[in-house]
Amino acid sequence: MKTKLLVLFVLLARASIAAPNASECALAAEKSLSLRKGHELRAARSELLVCASASCPDVIREECSRRMVEVAAAIPTIVFEARDEAGRDLSAVTVTMDGAKLVDRLDGTAIALEPGEHAFTFESASRPAVRRSFVVREGEKDRREQIVLVAPAVVPPPPLFVRVDPPKPRTQRTIAFGVGAAGLASLVAGIAFGSVAAIDWSHAQSDCGAGCGPSAQAQNERNDALGFATAANVTLIVGAVFLATSVVLWLTAPHAASARAGSATFGPIVSFR
Repeated sequence: MKTKLLVLFVLLARASIAAPNASECALAAEKSLSLRKGHELRAARSELLVCASASCPDVIREECSRRMVEVAAAIPTIVFEARDEAGRDLSAVTVTMDGAKLVDRLDGTAIALEPGEHAFTFESASRPAVRRSFVVREGEKDRREQIVLVAPAVVPPPPLFVRVDPPKPRTQRTIAFGVGAAGLASLVAGIAFGSVAAIDWSHAQSDCGAGCGPSAQAQNERNDALGFATAANVTLIVGAVFLATSVVLWLTAPHAASARAGSATFGPIVSFR
């Protein structure tokens, strides 16, 4: 059956070309030999069709007809099966081989190729191209390769506006207010201790002057005055530290508007000599 089809193919090819003369027949026969050695089988078959024409000398025609059967048997063929991601057949696929267009559609028929390694590109509308490389061997017939063309995933567009709320500085400011309040309370307590110390010291001096004995009432008043003075100094220093810390916390808190730091007035430290 294959031989009959080959003979029919040869007859149709002969009818479609102009009858070559003897020199053209000889030239085609020589070209077919060099092409066959270079594994350019399809090109060799085209030259053999020329030298197998009825107008060629009998010797050349018979030799070319014999070699045409050999070349036709050596030409490899491949069948590409293109499918989508759901396994459905795709026919509207353009195939290029080594950068040159091979076919415009895949209809399930075998495609004759030259033997060797080839790079193929498969393209279909709205689908990314797929690139594959195959080594095609002489005499390999109806080799089947499945190609899957996957549609790109639909990605939703990004939102037009993205609102980013700035960090809220309430925590650090709350701490600043608390530390500042403690600092003010310490200052008030220091002033109060200083006032009591001044009063006791004044009483002690008015009672006995500078020569009070250790058991006298004035001596007790003097000791109380020194104790309250010490307490006043400590509370004033602590209050000043707390107020300074409060100002630093307020100024370093993250906020949109510029921070305003209030001024702090520190009273004098009570001292007796």
